[in-house]
Amino acid sequence: MSTNTINTKIKAFEFIMIELINWYIEENKIISIDEFNKTNDFSWKKVLLFPYFIFAANGKREKLVELLDSFIADDFGIIEEDLSQERIATNLFVFNNLSTFINSNFFDLKDKKLILRDRERFDDIIDYKEIIYHSIDVLKRNNIFFINLDPETLSFYSQRHLAWQVFYIKNKESEIPKEILLKEKSIFSEKTEYMCYA
Repeated sequence: MSTNTINTKIKAFEFIMIELINWYIEENKIISIDEFNKTNDFSWKKVLLFPYFIFAANGKREKLVELLDSFIADDFGIIEEDLSQERIATNLFVFNNLSTFINSNFFDLKDKKLILRDRERFDDIIDYKEIIYHSIDVLKRNNIFFINLDPETLSFYSQRHLAWQVFYIKNKESEIPKEILLKEKSIFSEKTEYMCYA
């Protein structure tokens, strides 16, 4: 994958996280960044699970699959592999189970918890902003409490997806094919015929 693509993916992930943090702050009536940093439960597991739910919620996944395109079945659910690799973007963005942190303009992940530095918005990902907003709107409509689900519950829902069940058992940590991701059914999708596999 090219550095430009990785950089776009990282910026999109930062944008997703800022928007989810804004939702969490609004939903929980948090009044300051300090209060958020003390009370949030955005663990490394929860943060890694978010991109798939953003992807699965959207009825126009063909656009998102251009951006979030490397999903794998990990122990705790479906995660975006490029966003979980220490190697990407020359350590701009680091996630691993032993020393978990993010070097981002907006937030850190220290001691397995998200610490917010800045909520400033940015315009580098114009191509994807509207579709990300749409995914978050769908999640809000389908389950306003989604943002407050604990990491174990998010993991449970992620593991209910057929893609996780098949690829975790047969091809653990191999990339889930895009054609399967595009057709996957999800409890949080905007398409009413989609059902959870639980």
